[in-house]
Amino acid sequence: PAYIEIFNEPDGSFWMGSKANFYTLYNTTTDAIRAVAPAGTKIGGPAFTNEFQTHLSISSNPAADFVTNVTASRLDFLSGHVYGSCESATLADMVTKMNQLRSYMNSNGLSSKPLIISEWNIGLNCSTDDSFHSARAQSFNGAMMSLMQDSSLNIEKAMYYVGFGMMSFVTMDTSNVGTLTIYPGAWAFKAHSQLIGGTALSTQVCDSSSTCLSGSATYSSPVQATVVSQGGGIKAVLANDTASTASTSLQIKNWTGSSSPNVTVYSYPSTSTTVSATSGAGVYTVSSTAAAALLTASTKTTTGSASISGSTLSTSVSIPSYSAILVTIQ
Repeated sequence: PAYIEIFNEPDGSFWMGSKANFYTLYNTTTDAIRAVAPAGTKIGGPAFTNEFQTHLSISSNPAADFVTNVTASRLDFLSGHVYGSCESATLADMVTKMNQLRSYMNSNGLSSKPLIISEWNIGLNCSTDDSFHSARAQSFNGAMMSLMQDSSLNIEKAMYYVGFGMMSFVTMDTSNVGTLTIYPGAWAFKAHSQLIGGTALSTQVCDSSSTCLSGSATYSSPVQATVVSQGGGIKAVLANDTASTASTSLQIKNWTGSSSPNVTVYSYPSTSTTVSATSGAGVYTVSSTAAAALLTASTKTTTGSASISGSTLSTSVSIPSYSAILVTIQ
């Protein structure tokens, strides 16, 4: 394996012994695995809980002196979990928690090591599935994936956690077996997947007074963005995690492409969609034909225009409330 994460939430209820015994367990396990693991395998942990910052101040908690006792040399990465507060989740809170993990690392000899968010979602233990299946899950997920690109956080991997059925953005309809339901949050991953293979560009979000923010600081802006160059063109995912439509100008500096570029905007469903699945050996599968039809039917495509002044390309974009869209310029 490329990564091995030792333990899970020792600062929570998954460890009931003393912190000294936990450090012994962690060190012994890490050393044993490293002795036999293939070269290049990254070993770290310990997957701190969402309440990590509070646990740091509890002297008996394994989080309190973790790096001091396991030593920075044993950690190829540090991992933690970040969750929102379900219907009350905010991007600000998520960014605060990610910054707390990074600050802890920087203060404990791990400034050059990557952070892995091995679980994240809009919430955990929510009373209903509304948070996970609502339109807002699309904008929240899309925005989070952009915020996690902040190089100062140095997040190398992030895993969207769906440990309980209600948390998933794709479910089997139990009242109509053979029908898969795709919820709005899934489309944020579809949009971001289109950026794979591109070269990330430095991105700022600026308001009408030309005050600009970048990286995770854009949580306070109406729009969060990830932009890449690819195949001589540009692809951008823009998220709007507010209740109002966001109208913005997407500007690309040092544009060297076509003088008459094609601008296409892809937007996605704000309600659930369904697709039929067939059963075979107890496994339900969606045919490539059905998947292609779903993508075509569920993706709204509009054509935009762009202007070029000097070497700066500009195109106006309208981002619906609680949504994530994909913009391509070619």
